[in-house]
Amino acid sequence: MVDTDRIGVVGHSFGAFTALALAGGTGEVDPDARVDAIVALAPATDGLDDDELAAVDVPSLLVSGTADVTTPIEPNTERPYELVAGRPLVRVDIIDAGHLTFSDICRFVELLEEEPAATDEILALANSYAAEACAPELIDVDIAQDIINHAVTGFFLAEIAGDESAEESISQRGIAQVAGDDATYLSR
Repeated sequence: MVDTDRIGVVGHSFGAFTALALAGGTGEVDPDARVDAIVALAPATDGLDDDELAAVDVPSLLVSGTADVTTPIEPNTERPYELVAGRPLVRVDIIDAGHLTFSDICRFVELLEEEPAATDEILALANSYAAEACAPELIDVDIAQDIINHAVTGFFLAEIAGDESAEESISQRGIAQVAGDDATYLSR
């Protein structure tokens, strides 16, 4: 069942572009007035101009990784953090998280390595993606995903479900309880 009076949109990378575009409009497409809040994970924002980002006027959560080389924080998170009009505007930067830390590629690679039918080409492709998620120099993916799950769930509970007790979970103190020194927090 979908409650059409309470719509939250979450996306990763180009999906995050889509979430921002739904809320602020893009090109000839107007904003979707049904969208009440968005979450942009490692957003790809090159295709949105400053006016389109400034038109995002719903509560927004931006979660990015400091080791993301596909959609680096500067400018893909910093620009929307400066321009998005919606409040609250919460930003969580996960220290040493890569672009695909937000995915299940690490588990996918583990499963592929156990699969006798997996070809060397498929394993090589999966491992090339995994380099931006589970390389030894990156944050442990399970820790990062705990931070992501905590932030996204708390944000939507507060902003979509109206659960006032969830607001603490997306405060600086609430994020620090889960993330410790593994994330930085900004809010407007």
